Amino acid sequence: MSAPRPPTQARRRAVYRRRRIVVAVLALALLVGLFLGGRAIVLALSGGGESAAAQPLSAADQAVRMELPTSDAAVALRPAGVNESNRIDPEPGEAVWYTGHDRVRPGELGTAVVVGHAEQDGEPDAFADLATITEGERVTITFADGVTLQLDVSDVQVLAEDELQDSDLVWGPQQQTHRTVLVTSDQVEVDGREGHVVVVAELG
Repeated sequence: MSAPRPPTQARRRAVYRRRRIVVAVLALALLVGLFLGGRAIVLALSGGGESAAAQPLSAADQAVRMELPTSDAAVALRPAGVNESNRIDPEPGEAVWYTGHDRVRPGELGTAVVVGHAEQDGEPDAFADLATITEGERVTITFADGVTLQLDVSDVQVLAEDELQDSDLVWGPQQQTHRTVLVTSDQVEVDGREGHVVVVAELG
């Protein structure tokens, strides 16, 4: 699958700005505490803790494996960009979550893209049965700390190369839901149509 252009520095700048805002808020809480007493600081920090806990993932969390409804064996996950040929090319038996094009990590708010081969060297691979997944089934993602996340399949498509590259469902900048899109790196034939199998799973 041809990868999109590399991500810009915009997201890193946004994260840096958010960190500066957090520091400013904590400094303000400290000043308030000097006037109102220690209790004000405790309340401010407690509120911040609750806000942070509401986030689906901390910065240190990474998805390490995925369970599909079509297989009893879990698929190993790791982060990856594109190779020298500008393609996302997972190793046999694994899938990768794409780190470019401003895609988020699986489980975060936004759209994560996970890519695996349907076959390698003529043998079935990690995403061999992706086309048999149906709407309403569940995909389970496990993170390094043991936390699991279940996503409901909302759409299954077969897209030609150009359709995949232009798909807003895969590459759009949505921030309304926690979405993970599974894509076969190679094109396969499904019901007479050849293309990449695309499975969309979202947090219900």
